[in-house]
Amino acid sequence: MEALSQRMNPKVVYEGDKAVSILLDIKVYEELLEQLEDIEDLQALEELRKKRPPHYTPIEDYLKELGINDV
Repeated sequence: MEALSQRMNPKVVYEGDKAVSILLDIKVYEELLEQLEDIEDLQALEELRKKRPPHYTPIEDYLKELGINDV
């Protein structure tokens, strides 16, 4: 799979000598949005973990809660 940065091939739109917008292939745009969403999700998870560290229940305790004692 070709790297996103190699496939971007953006077209820059200028007004005079100032770049005002970028044109991208729709698939590249969608991939960029997906990557941004992934980054935002990871940041939200990191913030949540700072506020409340994860709690893990030992598997033996979880199985007992389910009534499974033959492990």
